[in-house]
Amino acid sequence: MSVKEKLQQILSPEQVVDDPEVLKEYADDHSFIPSQQPSLVVKARDSKEVKKVIQLANKEKFSLIPVSSGPPRFHGDTVPSREGVVILNLQDMKSIIFINRKNRVCAVEAGVTFSELEHELEKKKLRIPMPLCPKAAKSVIASYWEREPKTLARFQWELCDPLSSCEIILGNGDTIWEGEAGYLGGSPEWQRKQGYTHKSPCGANNMNFKKFGASQGTLGVCTWGSIRCEVLPELEQVLLVQDETVKNLAKIAHKLMWLRLADDIFILNALNLASLLKRDSEDIRSLANHFPITF
Repeated sequence: MSVKEKLQQILSPEQVVDDPEVLKEYADDHSFIPSQQPSLVVKARDSKEVKKVIQLANKEKFSLIPVSSGPPRFHGDTVPSREGVVILNLQDMKSIIFINRKNRVCAVEAGVTFSELEHELEKKKLRIPMPLCPKAAKSVIASYWEREPKTLARFQWELCDPLSSCEIILGNGDTIWEGEAGYLGGSPEWQRKQGYTHKSPCGANNMNFKKFGASQGTLGVCTWGSIRCEVLPELEQVLLVQDETVKNLAKIAHKLMWLRLADDIFILNALNLASLLKRDSEDIRSLANHFPITF
């Protein structure tokens, strides 16, 4: 029996894709990684299915690459490095497990994007730290695992912020829970029924949670995570500071972050700022040339 047939047995036929056009989407990206097409794409819908796929991969000795964000892709970390690789696609894991305004925390599965979560958080008057202008299909969990810089600098106390507790399925198929979910005892579902919200990042036996960061799929696959939120302000003031050198702007940004006076801080040159505001290349160049300072 082939790997495809065995995957279809533990999942369903429609979740195992070998369409050449679909496989081509994962063969390369916008990095300099050499092109290599995967053999299959498996679409998992929950943690149990992810665990089954990982256990089968161990048994049949084939490699997995977890993917939770949609295209375009830029880092080369989802392109196979050899033949016979199976893409484990987590984009269908779209559950927003809970949003707790009282404790300012939420929990989401790996396929939830920033736009999807932001829409639901606004209903509760909450927000989360975000990277600058994330792509529409960017997974929240993937962004935090990759440690993409966030603009909400005042609320980032350490490298992994705002990620707290996580469920991680290790390479041997075992499931572990990090942070508060890992030391309370019982399953995370049972813990939630008792009123726990998995906001604490501290785990059992001082487990070094940061080792899993920036290694999605290498040490294990994160299927859901809890995220510390902040209150959505009703009034904001935007300030613009201009200078001819980055050095002076960096000093200002450092001082503001040290005193924790500003929520969002980012430094852009004229071209980058125009690229955020305009889409067409001609409009971008025209707007960039109108800014008084370009460095």
